[in-house]
Amino acid sequence: MSVTPANITLATGGTQQLTVTGTYSDGSTKSLTTNAAFTSDTPATATVSTPGGLVTAVAAGTARITATVSGKSASTSVTVGSSSATLSSIALGPNPASVAQGNTLQLTVTGTYSDNSTRPLTTGVTFRSAAEGTATVNTSGVVTGVSIGSATITASTGNLTTTLEVSVTAPPAPPGANQIVFYDGNGADVSFADFGGAANNVTVDATETFNDRKVINFQVTGSGSYSGGAWVTSAPRDLSAYNALTFWAKASKADTINVTGIGNDAGATSGTGFGSERAALALTTEWQKFTIPIPNPAKYKNVGGLFHVADGPDNYTLYLADIIYENLGSGTLGAGTASIGNGNANTGSVATAGTFNIPADQNQVTFTVAGDPGSPVTVKPVANTFFDFTSSNASVASVSSSGVITGVAVGGPVTISATLGGVAATGSFAITVTGELGLPATLPPAPTHTAGDSVYSLYSSVPGGYSGTASDQSAKVNTWRTDWSAGSGGEPFTITTSAGSAAPRKYVFTNSATFIGIEFTGANQIDAAGRGLTKLHLDLWTPDNTTNFQVKLVDFGADGAYGGGDDTEGTATLTAESTPPLANGAWLSYELTLASDFTGLANMRHLAQMVLVAPNGGTMYIDNLYFHQ
Repeated sequence: MSVTPANITLATGGTQQLTVTGTYSDGSTKSLTTNAAFTSDTPATATVSTPGGLVTAVAAGTARITATVSGKSASTSVTVGSSSATLSSIALGPNPASVAQGNTLQLTVTGTYSDNSTRPLTTGVTFRSAAEGTATVNTSGVVTGVSIGSATITASTGNLTTTLEVSVTAPPAPPGANQIVFYDGNGADVSFADFGGAANNVTVDATETFNDRKVINFQVTGSGSYSGGAWVTSAPRDLSAYNALTFWAKASKADTINVTGIGNDAGATSGTGFGSERAALALTTEWQKFTIPIPNPAKYKNVGGLFHVADGPDNYTLYLADIIYENLGSGTLGAGTASIGNGNANTGSVATAGTFNIPADQNQVTFTVAGDPGSPVTVKPVANTFFDFTSSNASVASVSSSGVITGVAVGGPVTISATLGGVAATGSFAITVTGELGLPATLPPAPTHTAGDSVYSLYSSVPGGYSGTASDQSAKVNTWRTDWSAGSGGEPFTITTSAGSAAPRKYVFTNSATFIGIEFTGANQIDAAGRGLTKLHLDLWTPDNTTNFQVKLVDFGADGAYGGGDDTEGTATLTAESTPPLANGAWLSYELTLASDFTGLANMRHLAQMVLVAPNGGTMYIDNLYFHQ
């Protein structure tokens, strides 16, 4: 975790917004500013708001500001100059400065003091243009481009002055229909689609404009889970002529957008999936232009999900304008540097005919973007469809264009590498192919709890099980695999022996498709507390997972809706240290206690989801899945 700026110098009364960034084990980063608790070791010198992270200089001296998130801390030092420091010079920005004819540009004035501290000057400054036929400037420092050329803008305060040359350029041609996501309104065939569980209020703002064009008002929730969704076209586009998506953004307060990206259609099944993202965009209350580079434009065709955003719950208004696809020149957008597998030499194994997905969340491309406030810009995750993958021995392990590695024959290791636009990406995967996976040949054990009101059975297929008894509630399962699941399966797998037959449900997970949802929603929610149900039983068999298997239960709360603000959840984890130990090739029976094994699960009167999770992948056969007293 880190706090920036690392060292701060302020004059008395000055302020500085801190940014907290977390770095995770997979190399990804995320803004944690809104999650952090801040403290100052010398409040008499500098205070800090918590939450928020806004430092205010109080008196001359030094102070250390510490940010803490989930037990981890990072700090920065603050030096406050004497209140007697005097203003010694001023500077105008941005520099260089240009504005299109008919558009506006907000200038900023920064003062430097005798103690070398700096701070913005927002009052007491006058502005003047030396060529009002080219560019005018108002009392707030807003420049308006009048005609093509250049004008000298002078700023003055007291006996100090400074100048800045502002270039006025020709107004840009309006974007073509194929470029537009939102430009004074949604593009052709474009609509906003909610992400699952998001709390959204997205409108065209009634009063705010950008260069006299309409803007999006996106309310980021202050309660519940998050706000998020995508602008999707019903007619997928060929966008291979463009190398970036650009947009203008500001906020009602300084904050950070957690996620922006391209290629996510919010489940609308429009076009090819290109889900790639840029995280942690620092917003101010002034308009800024941001860029999401397209990792490999030549492949960016049949695109349905044009732009997406997600954040919260931070309670602010996000304004978005002029969301368009552009072809930026090389002077603006530099060549990208790509990696897969976090740039490491990774290892893995698959069974013959088994698969291993190259994890997109470990792919990234970094670009320099002139004029972008967050440059260099890292896009991560990057969809596998942007890369070209190669196997060093396709007769042992092949790899598809979407990054799916398939075991062909026993052997290896085989090296899987990638290029992006013909340039080698760092990182690789060395894959060993083992023999075919085993299949269960014995029946699951018969349950031992007596059928009746004390047992609530979701599934039981064995002879002597609960199928057809008073305990059988299998008809109340809405789905054995939700449409938001990453893994596959859920269908019964028939086992026949001399003792009879059973049909446990088979689920297949990979290293990147690690979860599958089961739902019993609406009128089918389970009132475990009201029924006196205290335990969950399951029998499972696996040929290839001895490391980690998880069962998550989600209670939707009194409102009966996911994401309503009163949800709770808890996860029970099975490993080689569990009783019985997670092992291959045998039926294993587990009794999980709702109150203790599912930490965080509360209420238990509106159980509506069960999520099966295999973080490292694996094949799992499940039977005798029931709650009981």
